[in-house]
Amino acid sequence: MAPTPTPIHIDRRRQQSIDPTISKRARIPASSKAILGLKEVVLLTTTTAGTTDDDDDDNCAICLKPLADPADHDKEEPTAADVDNITKLRAMPCFHTFHQHCIFEWLRRSAACPLCRRQLPTTDDDDDDDDDDYDDDDNDD
Repeated sequence: MAPTPTPIHIDRRRQQSIDPTISKRARIPASSKAILGLKEVVLLTTTTAGTTDDDDDDNCAICLKPLADPADHDKEEPTAADVDNITKLRAMPCFHTFHQHCIFEWLRRSAACPLCRRQLPTTDDDDDDDDDDYDDDDNDD
């Protein structure tokens, strides 16, 4: 007789009890400097024969809406302000891209990329000089 598999939520609790830093680390927000230093991405929308709208790479992994969607997903008709928000995407250092408002909200709760878990500097790391990789070089005015 095959052993009964352990439910995933029990395995997670067991892992967290072995390594208590896992759940603690998940609740530490990214530093404001790291969040604001994310590179802005411009989305160029094109339609190509043979492509489908079901491509998950074109969706924000946080809200699951298409990256080209306006900021307010509940509105039926986008306003001029919404059209401006279409291009407001941000890329993490790992190159995963999200709606700006989605990733900013996410990083206020957790310093990890929602897809690959790569860590941004946290508020505890603000005194370190290690977060030079997250500076926005486009603002040299």
